[in-house]
Amino acid sequence: MGRLFVFTLGFHENFAVRRMVSHSAGKGDSFVCFTLKPAAGATLDAYRSLRTFASRLGVEPGDLVELDCSDLASSSTRARRIVESHGGPVIADLTGGPRCIILAVFLGLLVSGVDGEAWVQVEGGEGGEDRIPLKVVGALREGVSGVKREILRMAARTPGIRPEEVAEELGVALKTVQNNLTLLKKLGLVYQRGRGGGIHATSWGRLLV
Repeated sequence: MGRLFVFTLGFHENFAVRRMVSHSAGKGDSFVCFTLKPAAGATLDAYRSLRTFASRLGVEPGDLVELDCSDLASSSTRARRIVESHGGPVIADLTGGPRCIILAVFLGLLVSGVDGEAWVQVEGGEGGEDRIPLKVVGALREGVSGVKREILRMAARTPGIRPEEVAEELGVALKTVQNNLTLLKKLGLVYQRGRGGGIHATSWGRLLV
């Protein structure tokens, strides 16, 4: 199953082209664009240009989906169903388009449970960009419990705390801490510096705490 590239589209497609290139989009991948209903002429031009570029890469051309911002919940539900129906990982770039469309698509991703990542850029492209792992979004939605929650709290409170110290304070086996650390790392909530190094909460982990 290829990847689904998801774009919120305004009057320009350059950001979407850059995302496809940076992620080596190609055969087996596909894309979908979301925009404000009714689509403006400049948006239709941008979409057609993106289709042409995607075809040259071998990316399967996708639809331009128009969302009605007067009903945010319904628009988010529609976006969620579209990304879920693909069944594969998602690479979303929410740089373009009106803010209400960006919010609708992001909410759809948040509740969908799909795997992948979302990217946002500062308007004008001068302030860099930020990556949001969608597994982190799921963790923010569902939370973490039990030993994982305590490890995360301790890593946020005492950056660099060692697994052995966590096990001693929690009164659990070191193996239990290590197993839960593996899951927290996969969620993008903690990291360790070096083999057996101290535990640090990521910025997403601190947000969850």
